[in-house]
Amino acid sequence: MAGRLRQLYRKTLQRPLRTAIYGGFVAIQTLLRAIGFRAARRLSRGIGHVAATVLPYERRVAARNLQRAFPEWSESERRRVRRQAFSHLAESAAELLFIERLADQVNLTGAEALRDTAAERGALLVGGHIGNWELFGVALARAGVPLSVIARRVFDPRFDRWMRAYRDCFGIETIVRDESDAARRMLGALRSGRVLVMLIDQNTGVPSIDMPFFGHPAPTPSGAARLAARGTPTWSGWIRRTAPGRHIAEVRPVALDDPADQAATTALLNHEIESAIRAAPEQWVWFHRRWADN
Repeated sequence: MAGRLRQLYRKTLQRPLRTAIYGGFVAIQTLLRAIGFRAARRLSRGIGHVAATVLPYERRVAARNLQRAFPEWSESERRRVRRQAFSHLAESAAELLFIERLADQVNLTGAEALRDTAAERGALLVGGHIGNWELFGVALARAGVPLSVIARRVFDPRFDRWMRAYRDCFGIETIVRDESDAARRMLGALRSGRVLVMLIDQNTGVPSIDMPFFGHPAPTPSGAARLAARGTPTWSGWIRRTAPGRHIAEVRPVALDDPADQAATTALLNHEIESAIRAAPEQWVWFHRRWADN
């Protein structure tokens, strides 16, 4: 009976709801393009502010995460960062519609060295969902860095196709991690001198190691450490918004004491991501359940 009810739900509710969401996405995208970047930015931040109010589950998760990460902060400071995080994500989504212009304005350091490293035997670039991470990828691609991004499948095939097409037009390869040929494509990308991008700051159910994150054990994907143990040059990177339409970004090599020690590598990569978040806490996705017990 339960199985039949779930099947009925999928047929009667999920499909219309997803269609409505995608239709709204297309409509908002058309509107934002029409009104131009400045107005689109202001409108998107307003949408984010509303989302911070009307999404109680995400608001509660963000509040718990900020309490765990910054117990020394006042409640008003955590509330401010929580609201800003919603607005930042909405603004980042709007920026995708004007990304070519914005990518050329990113103050990016380290790209040439990363490109040269990857040309020899590929490279691994590890980061997190900090700043406008999609803009980060485009800025690197336009700087001549060949990227292959590890991603998870989007819940709606229409969004999935949109994201793949969006990356494709900048020469960014998308490798969906749960596809049968994902491992083969990842190794092929490295052999062909590409940079394999992994964002490891979310608890997504993939093989993981519990490692400290803001002082508390958090399931951290271990795939990056396994590749580092194979001798893949490992880099970290981040992007940060400094003003409307202005971003700084950096990629740099990670010095591994013992690449064979996957736990130590994972802990070090977690530390790199945490440091980037601390520099701009309002630009991270606090409404994700990063820790297994929250």
